[in-house]
Amino acid sequence: MPALDVDGRRIQGTTKIARYLEETRPEPSLYPSDAGRRGKVEAAELWGEAVFQPMPRRFFRWVLRHDSDMRVSLAEGIGMPVPRLAAAANLPVVTLLGLAAGSTAEAVRGDLAQLPSVLDHVDALIEEGTIDADHRTAADFQILTTVQAR
Repeated sequence: MPALDVDGRRIQGTTKIARYLEETRPEPSLYPSDAGRRGKVEAAELWGEAVFQPMPRRFFRWVLRHDSDMRVSLAEGIGMPVPRLAAAANLPVVTLLGLAAGSTAEAVRGDLAQLPSVLDHVDALIEEGTIDADHRTAADFQILTTVQAR
């Protein structure tokens, strides 16, 4: 979970950080001035945080928990010494992080089943302009960090 430490004050979570930035550094604004559009952006931002972003976290943590080659590859990628040993030693940590994220086989199967409709929702947010590449908002940063648009 992202966090900021500002003068000893800890601000944790993307929505709290966005609101803090909006209060302290309002230009450029992360929220539209139009009340209707702002409501759509806030709803999309919350949906992204609660529904969309947890899905790839569960996928990734489930894979790490169940695929030793993936743990080795990750250890190699971040430059850990003796990657195979590091991958084996990190299994308890990966298991705990996966369980903390609700990364069970049932949850991952459910996420995979929902993924097409979730991605359709992202497309709809783009089509209606709630997510707008020309005028980035908190919704853009909340949702588009989870996907790479091409």
